[in-house]
Amino acid sequence: MMRALGLHNVDLANTPGIYYAIGYWMACEMFIRLDPHRKKGARYLLTQFAFFAAIATFMLVTDGIVIWLFIPCILADVSMLIAMAHVSCAIRWREAIYMGGRAFMLGEFTASLGWQLLYYFIVNENRALSLRTNLVIVLPTYLMILGISILLEKLSIRDKGDYQLTWKEIGVLVLIIVVTYTVSNTSYFARNSPFSSRFTWELFLIRTITDLGGVAIVYLYHLILRQYKARMEAENMNRLLELQYANYKLSERSIALVNQKYHDLKHQIALLKSGISDSERRGYLEEMESDIRAYEAQNKTGSQVLDTILTARSLTCQRYGIQINTVADGAALSFMKPMDLSAMMGNALDNAIESAQQIPDPSQRLIRLTVSRQKNFVHIQVENRYIGEIRFRNGMPLTSKGDENYHGFGVKSIRSTAEKYGGSMRVTSRDQWFRLNILLPVPPKAK
Repeated sequence: MMRALGLHNVDLANTPGIYYAIGYWMACEMFIRLDPHRKKGARYLLTQFAFFAAIATFMLVTDGIVIWLFIPCILADVSMLIAMAHVSCAIRWREAIYMGGRAFMLGEFTASLGWQLLYYFIVNENRALSLRTNLVIVLPTYLMILGISILLEKLSIRDKGDYQLTWKEIGVLVLIIVVTYTVSNTSYFARNSPFSSRFTWELFLIRTITDLGGVAIVYLYHLILRQYKARMEAENMNRLLELQYANYKLSERSIALVNQKYHDLKHQIALLKSGISDSERRGYLEEMESDIRAYEAQNKTGSQVLDTILTARSLTCQRYGIQINTVADGAALSFMKPMDLSAMMGNALDNAIESAQQIPDPSQRLIRLTVSRQKNFVHIQVENRYIGEIRFRNGMPLTSKGDENYHGFGVKSIRSTAEKYGGSMRVTSRDQWFRLNILLPVPPKAK
């Protein structure tokens, strides 16, 4: 067994490549399994086995390679970790680079600590390098690091956010890893430098402590990134909430003015009708009056906030030739605060309008809204036709706009509002229909 792994007649001053291979693969596997975009099934298990075999084989073949090929081999190791992350998860290459870089740093520390403890045990206890010593020393060390890493990683993903990374942020991570790796391995490249050692034990100590510092810095950087992006998303959602409410207030004033004008116009038509005998003109004026009555009757849902939002969006739909059909019990939403209701419904209808207006055929520009009371719940459904393809990530539609960091907050705001009232949101797409479903429990006081 030890011979098969290339561990017979080992130079104890150099860590065998198989220890790094196991550390790299273990760290990358951990990050993959904790990622919400991880793929599943037998194909996933086969992929993980194939990457482990590839990494282990490469490390065994390149073990003890000449110094000038050392850096290319390390880059190859990192590339395999990045490819493993990208193939195993539904993520972009930039997220795969981020995951692979973190796995490489954690794997470096794992292998360094494991081999340092094994070296100490062999030298001080005069034991041989064997399967037993590996099971007693290395295996518990690897499992301990894996367990601590899982706990720390779960702490960093409690907010369940799905944040996009920029190349600049990935560049900072790469810089941290490069500096850490360079310092930790200086003794191998330049033993006469002020930052290296000629003694094996000191060499291991420098490498392990430096790698531990690198892992800590990378983890803190990861936490800072998530907190920053969570705060940025919260601020954007708050701005969006305030903007929707401001639009609602503006629409309320505008519609009140329009109602007044229509009321005046109705009296003018009545006056014109009394002095006109021409049947054709009378018919035309009656048609105008019928349109006004239809306008007055529309969007009377039982909720002033919802009426205002629907009237404003109906005018927008008329401008873009979009047909919107509404069957809504606005009174069922009376338990919601006006700002929350205006933000939720405003975002839902704005997204539907934006999608529908992209359809070339005006007859296909359709939106349907239903708000209904179902026992102790309120069910809201917004449906709209669309063209093209909608991609989903973690149950959320990906934005069609260029920068994913600054768009897509409308749907997130809707989900946040629904969860605020103890409800849930679900989006689906089928047969060129996009469906947004919101389910809200009715508070006892509102029943």
